[in-house]
Formats: sequence, C-alpha cells, structure tokens
Amino acid sequence: MGKRVISIILVLCLVLSLAACTQGNQGNNQGNVQPNNTSNEANVENNAENTNNTENTENQAGNEVDNTEKIQSDFAAFVDRQYKYSIEESYSSAHVYYLDPTAAGLNDDNIEKSFGLAQDDEYYEETRKYYTDLKKELESFDREKLTRRQQDEYDTIEWEINSVLAMSDKKFDYYEQLFAPPNSLEANIVGLLSTWEIRNEKDIKDFISLIDSLPAYVDSAIEYAKKQQEKKLFMTDYDAVVTGCDDVINSGMNSFIITRLLGQIDEIEGLSDDKKASGKADLSAAFERSYLPSFTKIKDGINSLRGGYNNEEGYAAFPDGAAYFEALLNYKMGTYGMSGDDFLDEIDSRYTSHINSLIGLVTKNQSAIDSYYNNLHSSGYDSYEKILETVKDKMLEDHPEVKNLEYQIELADVEEKLEEKNVAAYFVIPPLDGDHKQQMRVNPNNTDMSSLDTYMTVTHEGFPGHMYQYAYLYDLDISDYLKTIGVDGMVEGYAVYAQYGALDYLNDPSVTDADKAISVLDSALMYLMYCEIDIGINYEGWTLDDTVQYFVDDGYDLEREVVKEVYDFLRCSPCTYEPYGIGYEFIAQERDRAEKALGDKFNAKDFNKVFLDAASAPRSVVTRYIDEYIESAK
Repeated sequence: MGKRVISIILVLCLVLSLAACTQGNQGNNQGNVQPNNTSNEANVENNAENTNNTENTENQAGNEVDNTEKIQSDFAAFVDRQYKYSIEESYSSAHVYYLDPTAAGLNDDNIEKSFGLAQDDEYYEETRKYYTDLKKELESFDREKLTRRQQDEYDTIEWEINSVLAMSDKKFDYYEQLFAPPNSLEANIVGLLSTWEIRNEKDIKDFISLIDSLPAYVDSAIEYAKKQQEKKLFMTDYDAVVTGCDDVINSGMNSFIITRLLGQIDEIEGLSDDKKASGKADLSAAFERSYLPSFTKIKDGINSLRGGYNNEEGYAAFPDGAAYFEALLNYKMGTYGMSGDDFLDEIDSRYTSHINSLIGLVTKNQSAIDSYYNNLHSSGYDSYEKILETVKDKMLEDHPEVKNLEYQIELADVEEKLEEKNVAAYFVIPPLDGDHKQQMRVNPNNTDMSSLDTYMTVTHEGFPGHMYQYAYLYDLDISDYLKTIGVDGMVEGYAVYAQYGALDYLNDPSVTDADKAISVLDSALMYLMYCEIDIGINYEGWTLDDTVQYFVDDGYDLEREVVKEVYDFLRCSPCTYEPYGIGYEFIAQERDRAEKALGDKFNAKDFNKVFLDAASAPRSVVTRYIDEYIESAK
C-alpha cells in the first residue's frame, strides 16, 4: 500500500501478512471395556493396548500444549508486526509515541518523514482489499487458545477491522472532509506542529523533511477537494479556512511554532553551538520555502472552489451521509453495528433519568437550583498546581496507585486560539518510552482560576482524568498496541466520569452537596443535548430551522445566529460530543449495574481499577471486564 496520509478513521493501519496457523491433532482415544471372563492372554493384550493408548493420550496432551503455545506465539508476532507497520506508516505517530523508535524495534528506514498524500481512487481500493485480507488472517487464529490479554487484542483488532471496512465501503469514497472547520487542514497542521518536539540532531533533519513534504500534501488535498465538489460531496466554510490561513501567513517567521522549535534546538544536550546554529538556519529556511507557502496554497485552492457545490446541511444531506455518520459514530464510541436510533434511545433514556434526578433534588431542596445558578461558587483554589497536588492525594481513596505521577503544566500560546475554540486546557500524550511525565497545556487567558468550571477542566485533563488515566495505562503490562488504541468513547468518557467524581474532593463550604449534584446533572444534560443535536443534523437531516425549534422546545431562548454557530460546528465536526456524553453515560450505567448486583460488596476503587485495566478498548471488551468483576466479587 502506498504511503498516504492516514485518515481520521484509519488510526492504526494493519498490514496483511497471512501467517499460517497450525491446527491441533484431534485424537479419538476411547478406552476398551472388557468382560470379566476375558482370558489372561486377552488381558495381557488389552493391558498392552491400554498402555499404548495412555502414551497416545500423553502425546496428544503434549501436542495440544505445544500447539496452544505456537498459536499464542504466532498471534503475538502477528500483533507486533501489524502494530509496528502502522506506526512506521505514520512519522507523526512514531515521533509522538517513541523517543527512540529504533530501540522500540521499529525500522527507521521504513518511516517516511513526510505528510504523505491525500486519498485517491487507488488508495480506497487498496484499503478495502487490505482489510478484507487482514480479517481472514485474524480469523485463522483460534481465539479460545489465546491468553486473556491476547483475546483483548483479538477482539480489539476485530472491532477495528470491521469498523474500518464499514467506513471504507465504496459508497463512502470521498466522504471524509479535509476542509471542514474547526478541524480543517490548516488548523490540523498548526495543531500537530504546536506540540511537536525536537529532541536531538536527527530530529532536526527529519522534521525538515516533514516540512518540505507539506506542499505536495497540500496539492493532493486540494485535488481531493476538487473531486469532492465534482461528486457533490464537499463541505467547508470558505471564510473560516481563509482566515485560518491568513493568520499563519501574517505571523510569518514570528510564528510561535517556529520560535518554539528554534528554542528546542538550543536546548539539545551535547550538540555543538555550530550545529545548533546550522540546524536553526536550515529549519528556518524550510519554514520559508515550504511551510508558509503551503498556507498560501490552501488559501488559493479554497478560494478557487468558491461558487461550486458546498453542503451546508450536514452529512445527512449527502446520498449515503446518514449511513456514513452512523459508521463514524460507532468507530468513535468503540461499538459496532449500532444504529443512530440505538444511540438516540440511549440518550433519551439517560436524559430522562437525569431530569428525574434533578426534579427529585429540587423537590427536596427547592432553593438548590437558585443557589447554584445565582451564586458564583468557588473551588477554593487559585492555581492549577494546587488543584492537581490536592487531587493527586485524595484520588487514591477510590483509584488504584500509579508509580509515576510527575507532570508539567505549560501555558498555550495565544496563537493557538484556545479561546476561539472554547478550550480551557488540553492534554498532550507522552511517549511510551519516555519518563511518562504527563503534560497539560492551559489557556493563558483564563482569569477565573477559582471557578468550578476551571476545577472540572483541570480534573478532566489532569488528575484523576487524562494525566492519571495515561499514567496508569502506560504502567500496565500490555502490548503497545493496546496502550495506543485509545477508543475515543472510553478515553473521553472516563475523563468526564473522573471530573464528576473529583467534585467529591472539594472541601470548600461554599460548594454544597446539592451544588455538586446539580453541577454533574447540568453538565451531563448539556453533553446529551449536543449529542442529540449532532445526530439530528448528521443522521436525521435536521435543518437550521429544525435546530432552532429544538432549542425552543427545550426552553432555550437563543438568537438564530447563536444557534447557527452550534449548527455549523456540529455539521462540520460530527461525533465531537458523543465520546464525552455517551462515553460517560456508558461508564455510569456500568457502575450502576455493578452497584446493584453487588450491593455492600461493591467497591469504587475495584470498579475503577477494572475499567482502567481494560485499557480504553472497545465497549465489548470493557463490558466483559466488568461482567467478570461482578461475578468474582459476588
């Protein structure tokens, strides 16, 4: 398969290798029953025969053991081979996850330091054949003879293959949108490079190769967009993309990305001053000849598409858009084969449950709602560090211990526009072979440090959310494949679950138990509301008028332009809220199920450990872990 940019759905490209699988010999050893009057001669003969049968049984058992061990060994090699190939196919993945890819067993010669190319007809055909053949190879393994963790890998790979095949159906060719804000091409390039790290001399050379590949990638992406327009499958916000490009072009060589990377070269230990100077000069030259002109290419390319077809109503407006959205939603949530209606049923059920809880709470305490919405509640903290340091200790009451919880907090640059993206902070995934120090970037414009919103953001991105989640994950004795699969619905669902639980650690007397309960319900209902709107737009085909009416029916008096902002965001960024909203609700329901089944025997720390041990795998794997926990704890 040619080197091409991995699309959002092809997170881990698994390669076909067709390893042979040896099947075990199935002996048919039945003992002979002799009558009591059998002669001595016959008894001697039968004893000899029974002795041979015993030897055959022992040999069979030995073969069975050897066969099982071989299957497990072959499967381990299969997983390792597929994982390494997928990482080698993506330079950014190799760089993010490994400080030293060679020491991790990767072949650096196979890692092309480039952005690759956008999809085309040939790519789609290769992908379909590739995953179809890979599925046959996976199914050649006897799952029942694999170890427990290998069964997790088998189920996860099976889910991933089925999901990718579903999204790679020929009728979905060219459905993926490269220029749909806020996650359009120019923004994704800036996002990737804003967290890039240059760690050594080799990184300088490799990064320059990456930057110099950008113009070719942009050209292929523009060609991709042109084909989309011809097929009437294009979706963008022209002005938003152009504005994003202008921001980069206008910042020029004063860009925070360039400044940050040049500073990293200065910090490389053991590199002479002359090599640092030449490295910075070469990197600056690459930005001038390839990086900045690429944004001009995007701007000109997008402007050239104005006047052509542009979908302004979401995926459901495409011929097979609802089905594509459905497949994407299943992928994001770690499920397979669920319909959009199935997800809506889950949303409706949980929405009703939360509303009933809110009504019950207010009935018992009628002033609770007014108190919550009219008072500016304080968490009692005035810095990110104080929140993390306090929670880091308190969370061990209901979370298992982790070896290393070192972390660092860095202010995001104003050019990252976290304010415009409504992002208070974000978590940076650490390398697998590093010191596992967890990193969080925070919005420099946040002036309300003591608010409950800030507290919930920090506990979502930090402890006991993503920082803790990844520290625990990296400490598990599992394959790198399971450590990096990261199903969105499990990763983000857990972080929401963690931030809600962290409210119990607040001791500020101004925040009552009712305030905490309403905060959780308010947040959970908001997530579910946006999930429902997203499914309405991209699966059911809601227009802007339908979305305005939805808010009216829910009692919100919003200006049409405000609703249009929500509408445009969700039509261009489908499945954004479901990993948070539905992901959390799945975990909450599983915890409710465990509590009801176990009663007094339920233990929150044990439940949290079981969920974390499942390693952010697909929903079926997580459910199996919880089933086993319930059965063993009874």
